[in-house]
Amino acid sequence: YFRDDKVIVYLRKLSTILKAYDKHLILLSPFLKLPDELEKYLTIVNVPLPDKDDLKTRLSTIISNENINPDLENFIIDSALGMTDMEADLAFRLAKEKVGLSSKDAARIIANEKEQII
Repeated sequence: YFRDDKVIVYLRKLSTILKAYDKHLILLSPFLKLPDELEKYLTIVNVPLPDKDDLKTRLSTIISNENINPDLENFIIDSALGMTDMEADLAFRLAKEKVGLSSKDAARIIANEKEQII
């Protein structure tokens, strides 16, 4: 929508209005392609990919009551490194549905999902 000049004008006006109410507008995108006219009105925040601890936390919410070998759990987490939180969540859930997370094939399924994303 940034190709439309009206959108740029509306966003600039909106930013001025929101400032008076101490409110903010958040734009999310995996790609950074902003018009020059909006640069002065924006703060860019880069959100890093989840690390092993983040992925472990995500995996623990999906595991529920399953008992997983700690080595296999680490292998599964390593398979998801480089994925976003949402991508890892979906890959963990897919592996759980297909083979269960206590199977060695779970890491292969997660790695295949990452390959498809790339």
